[in-house]
Amino acid sequence: LQPHAMLEDGLQGTRSARRDEERPKSPTARGRSASGSASVDEEAESEDHFSFAASTASKVSNSSASKVTSDTSKAVRRLFATRGDLLQVLKRLPQQALQSQGGCSTQAESLLRGICTSVVVGVPQELVPNSAASHAALVGLGIGYRYGRSYSLSFAQITLELTVVVPTSAGPKELSVQFSQLSDCEPSSADASNAWSDLTAALPLRFNDAALRVRRRNLKKAKETLRSLR
Repeated sequence: LQPHAMLEDGLQGTRSARRDEERPKSPTARGRSASGSASVDEEAESEDHFSFAASTASKVSNSSASKVTSDTSKAVRRLFATRGDLLQVLKRLPQQALQSQGGCSTQAESLLRGICTSVVVGVPQELVPNSAASHAALVGLGIGYRYGRSYSLSFAQITLELTVVVPTSAGPKELSVQFSQLSDCEPSSADASNAWSDLTAALPLRFNDAALRVRRRNLKKAKETLRSLR
């Protein structure tokens, strides 16, 4: 699993600088100050703090709308995970955590929650009830995990399943999928972006710009936790 992220900055003033601030500024100087401040704000903004929204829908130009769509697509793309990616993560967890909730340490539970509520995966079409899509795999967004029937992986016998929501023509469908059943191919950027847009339209309180930022942050934290395991 290869999430991405980074950030940081800082400033401080002197007494003479404060005196300069007290002097009235010319319109030109005020303009420079405003643009400089905006520039600092942009640089200070983390990769995990995307700003997708334009001022108002009525004023969004075609180019602005295109940039918003592009930014959303990039953010969703950073959440992609294949079956192989996720199995590599499971290999590093204690087997008890893969078999029952009672076997989960606080650290393992935090890691599973962070990953399983963040990733975007490919779900085989035959696993999705009433799906009429032409793709071999549909786009599923992780919303959690559960323990179900026992099944075999190459390295362990587990009961852990990934819970996902999949947009379909009949509306969003929630289902739990065994990790061994997930696609080993990433969804295309267009498919993932379209899936997010469909879920935003159907469930705007659960799938919106703020929720996308939370997914990015949670995945970043999960990656840090994973590093600390060994």
